[in-house]
Amino acid sequence: MDLNKLFEYSKKIWDDDSVATNVELFLLRKPKNDDVILFSMDINNELQKDLLKIFLDNFRRSEKRKYKQSNYDVVTSGKFDKEYYTTCAKDYNGVDKFIKLFDEEKLDNIKGLDETDFFAYAVKVLMDDEWFIFIAPFAKVSKISATKVIGNLKNEKLTKLENENTVGFSSSISMIIQKNQILMTNNLRHFEKCCGMHSEFKKRAESILGKIAEFDSIEDIEDLMKTIDSDSVIAKRLTKMDQHYDRVASFFENKNEVKKVLEDEAFKEKFKDVKYENGKIKFEKKNRHVFITLISDACYETLVGKTKGIDGGF
Repeated sequence: MDLNKLFEYSKKIWDDDSVATNVELFLLRKPKNDDVILFSMDINNELQKDLLKIFLDNFRRSEKRKYKQSNYDVVTSGKFDKEYYTTCAKDYNGVDKFIKLFDEEKLDNIKGLDETDFFAYAVKVLMDDEWFIFIAPFAKVSKISATKVIGNLKNEKLTKLENENTVGFSSSISMIIQKNQILMTNNLRHFEKCCGMHSEFKKRAESILGKIAEFDSIEDIEDLMKTIDSDSVIAKRLTKMDQHYDRVASFFENKNEVKKVLEDEAFKEKFKDVKYENGKIKFEKKNRHVFITLISDACYETLVGKTKGIDGGF
């Protein structure tokens, strides 16, 4: 995603004072069925300028516009500073569904709802022949204020502001959408919530466990099935395994080699709660994560130095 292009265009319409015809605001509501609902809001020109300024302020430093953009990885993304992550509609159904939401008819009546019903806001910036959207958290000011007391200091007098129904637009942009691509800046949990990734991870995890079950090589595989809902880390790691099924299949087709790994001095302590007996791999329920590391074939030995280790990418 070309952040320089988006920044320069935003700056242009800001300088030309043409914000009113180029900026739209939406509030995002997350209902119980895991689908986001968009509400289109009518806002004045002053607020439109303030919202666009959030984007400009975020990327005013050219360095931030040049951060590395890596493909989103369900296991390793979020572990590095000064890096953005991208994914496309074709990669996940939830991503495709969320992006398409902005092309559908939006609700514009929030009667019966209050500020606690929304978790994020989205600003759509119309360009000459395309558009982009940035998304950030939205909450009651009383919720995001550490002091719980907000005032206005003017002419040596402090006046308390009633903040019960006052809302805050966070300046911390978590996502940017352009065409069929999403760029994540920092808040990956926000991305997961918007795109219903919990359901995506659960579906992919069930898929890979179903394929693994066909090898009839694991005892208590049903236990892993039960933990998918409650353990997001397990679900994500299984999702990545589903995305690299050839690697998983190769592991189980050569499962007789597992005993060598379990007895190897470099890995023995790591996998002490995993056993291989009578063609079956057994594991302690309390150490499911270690078991996932084993069956993802994460153990390795370097070709030249013969150094042994575990691939943290799985």
